[in-house]
Amino acid sequence: MSLRARGFVTHPTVTKRVALVAAADPDSLSGKARKARDYGIPIVSEDGLVRLLAG
Repeated sequence: MSLRARGFVTHPTVTKRVALVAAADPDSLSGKARKARDYGIPIVSEDGLVRLLAG
């Protein structure tokens, strides 16, 4: 089941309104990951996201 089908809204950029960022590498130094850290937004791995959705 897709994230949208579960009621999640995906965003192409990280803003203060984003609640969670899923990334292949949560320790990435990418601009999106850096912005998420600056805003205090949790970053989870793709596997972590799957576990969150399963629980």
